Amino acid sequence: MGLKVDWRSVGSATFRPRGHPGGDGGEGDSSGGPKSQRPGGKDWPTLVIEAGHSESLEGLRRDMRWWFSASDHQVKIVLLAKLEEMRGKIILEKWVEVSAPPRSGATTTRAATQLQPSCSQVIDITRAPGITNTHPNRLNPTSYIVTRGALRLEFGHLFLRPPGLGEGDVIISIPQLQTYAVNVWMVV
Repeated sequence: MGLKVDWRSVGSATFRPRGHPGGDGGEGDSSGGPKSQRPGGKDWPTLVIEAGHSESLEGLRRDMRWWFSASDHQVKIVLLAKLEEMRGKIILEKWVEVSAPPRSGATTTRAATQLQPSCSQVIDITRAPGITNTHPNRLNPTSYIVTRGALRLEFGHLFLRPPGLGEGDVIISIPQLQTYAVNVWMVV
């Protein structure tokens, strides 16, 4: 889309909630955001990726909740990648925040809309039957089965503006996810 120059890859930098420079910090495995909308070097990313091999999926979900809360909802997408080595599986969860439904009988005490994390997409990438850590086809992308389709990262969440002409959501296709699985298994 020609937006590479507008994307700032932050990598695994440590972020802390505003007003708490010595407080609890978060360090995603990778993150980034748009330079044009967040030009400051200390601005929160719009996308954070948390990956876990030894960390539990629930631990990764705790990290996800921290990112949304600590950033005061400036982080827009948290992508979790959980490797289950014994099962030959990678679980990808895409989390975004949505407006919380009003509670029955509750009165509104704040003008701001309450947001809550919502898992908007789950993709499982599993090894085909018979593919093991030593199988010669373990590095062949077609040896991995992707369920539930391609990964979609919404343009507006990433770049904080509507897409222009020739722009749109970032789609990570099934073949790209299969190649991602090969890259993960190469280092495990």
